[in-house]
Amino acid sequence: MRRLPTVLTPPESDALLNGAREATNAARTPKKQLASWRDFVMVNTGLFAGCRVSELCNLTVNDIDLAGQTLHVRRGKGDKDRNIPIGVKLLPVLREWIGERKTGYLFTGPGGKLSPRTFQIRLAALAVKAGIVKKVHPHLMRHTFATALLRAGADIS
Repeated sequence: MRRLPTVLTPPESDALLNGAREATNAARTPKKQLASWRDFVMVNTGLFAGCRVSELCNLTVNDIDLAGQTLHVRRGKGDKDRNIPIGVKLLPVLREWIGERKTGYLFTGPGGKLSPRTFQIRLAALAVKAGIVKKVHPHLMRHTFATALLRAGADIS
């Protein structure tokens, strides 16, 4: 019998999002503000779209259809493409993050595209600051998203 995956409780998800928002507000330099805001948007996208970390890091601005409210994942697991609906909580966050940009990676780091490892480190640090005692990693957000869908009565098979 397989063990159920660890997920964030709704209060833990809220604490993580609030902590990421507070980190953005507390950042003192433009560079740190941009990195903190990027982390906040990635946490939102992970929790409200259920993307894998590699999918998050590979998203481009062109993959986001704000008018159609869909996020297009290219070459996900199994080299498959899929469209993910953008929910009402995520849409305004992505709209503000994208702004007037028309091209490029959605999430960037010092060397261009943000690496999955960088996001993993940033996410773990945000979780600690938010007071979450369990180990928080990017795939945990995917499990949390799926669990929320199941609780809402969705069929995820």
